[in-house]
Amino acid sequence: EDLRSFISFVLNANEQLPFHRQLADKLSQVMKQRPLLLLMDGLNEISETATVRESQKGRFTRALQAFVREHNVKCLVASRETEFVASLDWPHIKIHPLDRMEVIRCLDTYAPDDAAEIYRQLDEKDLFGTLTSNPYRIRALCQIYKPGSGLPENLGKLFEAFVATLVNREESQRQDQGEHWEPF
Repeated sequence: EDLRSFISFVLNANEQLPFHRQLADKLSQVMKQRPLLLLMDGLNEISETATVRESQKGRFTRALQAFVREHNVKCLVASRETEFVASLDWPHIKIHPLDRMEVIRCLDTYAPDDAAEIYRQLDEKDLFGTLTSNPYRIRALCQIYKPGSGLPENLGKLFEAFVATLVNREESQRQDQGEHWEPF
């Protein structure tokens, strides 16, 4: 079975997303008419057992590379480094965690009024790297920060607070517009 069939299967899998189902029905036609960008995340999560590595990963890699070649598809893979991911014969870009100067620039950009206090708490609690390895995490940290409050102790608490902040923001915007909104 080729990768196109697998993509169609995945698009059809969720009945609550009618656009995906429509795309699955017309995937071959769409692929002929316009360029396609295939975004994949988490290839490093494919099992590392010897049996899976040799048979299924090899078949998947060959199918993926053939699909990209045959259909002139652009492909972007976001993944941790593994032997399997390195075996893909594509250019690789390694993104390094931010250093302290980059963290300061992000803090100054996202929370100029609170940057110094956030930085002090990060330094005091030795949370650099954990909460500041990339701009997305720093943005989330700045979004949830309230003057006089402490920082979350770990990544789970950061994202829990960030999701709550986003849900509250959406609820407020909907209420301001006179709409009722049930997030879940």
